[in-house]
Amino acid sequence: MATIDDGGPAYPVAEDDKSAADFTWTKRELYAMAAMQGMLAYSYCSPATGNYNENCSVDGVAAHAFKYADAMLRASKLEATQ
Repeated sequence: MATIDDGGPAYPVAEDDKSAADFTWTKRELYAMAAMQGMLAYSYCSPATGNYNENCSVDGVAAHAFKYADAMLRASKLEATQ
C-alpha cells in the first residue's frame, strides 16, 4: 500500500513538546478542511452539474476535498523546485 504524502505538520511544534504533537493537523488535513468549507459554502449552481451541496454524498465531498488537498501539496512541491 502506498504511503500518502501528508505534507508534514501544518503547525509545527517544538521537538520537546510531545503532548502538542499528538494534536497537530497535517497540511493535507488542513488543506482538505479548507477545500471542504469552500465546496459547501459555494452557492453557484450550474444547471448541468449542480453544486457539491446538492449533488455529492457526504463521502463524495470528503473525497473531493482530499483530492484538492493532494493537488495543493503537489503544486507546493513544484513551486519549491522552480
